[in-house]
Amino acid sequence: MNRLLTKKEAKEYWLDKQKQALKKMSAREDCSAVLIECASKVLKDGLHPDDEFCARLDRTNELYHRLSSENVAVHIYVPGSLHKEGDITDLCTLSTAGKRYLVEHEIPEEVILGDAENERYKGDEGVLNSADECFVASRIFHDGDYRELHCICSPVQVTRKWFYYLEFGLVPLIHSVPFAKSDVMDIVTEQLRGTENVIYNDHNAQSHDSKVWINSRKERMG
Repeated sequence: MNRLLTKKEAKEYWLDKQKQALKKMSAREDCSAVLIECASKVLKDGLHPDDEFCARLDRTNELYHRLSSENVAVHIYVPGSLHKEGDITDLCTLSTAGKRYLVEHEIPEEVILGDAENERYKGDEGVLNSADECFVASRIFHDGDYRELHCICSPVQVTRKWFYYLEFGLVPLIHSVPFAKSDVMDIVTEQLRGTENVIYNDHNAQSHDSKVWINSRKERMG
C-alpha cells in the first residue's frame, strides 16, 4: 500500500506519470492495431450480460465496425473472471459472456480477447475490479502492436479508469456509456472515495495489502 500523498505530492506524481505515458504513446504512433477494452458489468442470470453491460458491448460493436471500415486492425478485450453476487456464483466468466454477446452480434471470434488474457496476466488472482481491467488491458497493449487504446465504460468510472491507465503507462481514449437505470455506483461516492483513493494512496490496487484488492476478492471472487 502506498502512503497517503499530499496534494502537492499527488500533483507531481501524476504529472510525471502523464509525461511518461505520453512518451510511451508517442513511441507507438507507427504501430498498426487498435485495442478496445469494454469494461464488464454483472450478469443478469449468471450467463448473460445485464442491460448496462449490453449497452457497453453495443458501443464496442459500433466502434469496432467504424474502425474496421477504415481498414484498421482491431482487437477487443472483454475483462472479467468468474464473479459471485452474495452467495451466488455466475455460471461463466464475464469475459465469456461478453465474448458470446459480441460474436452473436457479428464480431469475429478471433479478434476478441478475454479468459486467456485474464489467466496470462492475473492467474489465480482473477480480474475483479476496474484496476484489474486496466492492468490486463495495459499489459495486452504493451505486449502487442497497438497504437491506441479505447476504453468503453460508465461515466462514473471515467476518472478512476483514466488514472489507472496513467499508472500503467497509457493515455486512453475513453468512451462513456450512460445508462439511466444504473443503481450500482453513484458519482459522489466514486469521486470522494474511489477516485481520491487512487490519486492519493492506492495508485494501482495490485498489491495484496491493497484494500481494493482484498475487498474485491472477498466480495466477488467466484
